Amino acid sequence: MRFETIYASQYLVSRLDYARAVDNIRDDGDIIQIDLNTGQQVMILLIERSMSISDVRHYYEANTRNGVYTLMLLWAPVFLPQDGDTYRLDDWMQVLVTLHGDKIYGYEVAGRDAFFFPVHMQGRTLKRKIRYGTIVNYGSIGGRKINTLNPYMPGEWYVAGFDFEAQGYRHYASTDIGTETDPLLAYFDVLGVPRFADATAIKLAYRTLARLYHPDVNATAEADTRMRRINEAYAKVMKEFD
Repeated sequence: MRFETIYASQYLVSRLDYARAVDNIRDDGDIIQIDLNTGQQVMILLIERSMSISDVRHYYEANTRNGVYTLMLLWAPVFLPQDGDTYRLDDWMQVLVTLHGDKIYGYEVAGRDAFFFPVHMQGRTLKRKIRYGTIVNYGSIGGRKINTLNPYMPGEWYVAGFDFEAQGYRHYASTDIGTETDPLLAYFDVLGVPRFADATAIKLAYRTLARLYHPDVNATAEADTRMRRINEAYAKVMKEFD
């Protein structure tokens, strides 16, 4: 297992705990098993190597049989091109796109921090246009039953994702900036790093976010607004280290 995957796993666990989204977490490195506050059970797999259809089917079949929702997160630098590029999906990626409604969840690592985001696959053929989405709201994790007619995996499957209401969980919107007792806490959250992160970690996080959301490389409608918030948060946080 790569160190990047270990760091990503540890970071995801810390953010899920911070978001108060889970009752219990078991972290085995590339596999994270969690019990949600809603009573659902979720298995998260961090994918760092190419898979086969049988690999994907194995996890979804076993977990669905046991009432567990599955979420596969792909290491974006290994599997996915830049935002705006056209990409031909492998067979196993076609399955994930079908299960998640024309998107795949990806992650990128910056030092010991990581960023998790949806990667939208626009189009209806095997060739899709790639659009990177905004960093997930960790408190919005949940699962649902998905019925598919995909020839590789027809049937009903238990699928997890970060697209559910985050009621009662900690999540900052733009209106939350500066409203906490610690005025910098929300800015750290925008950058996706914990409050105790040092200057090196913050700089790495900023560079990673810029690669994902700068309007020159991300053509989504929210990229410009997102990058302005990132720039503002970076400037505020770095003043602490001046």
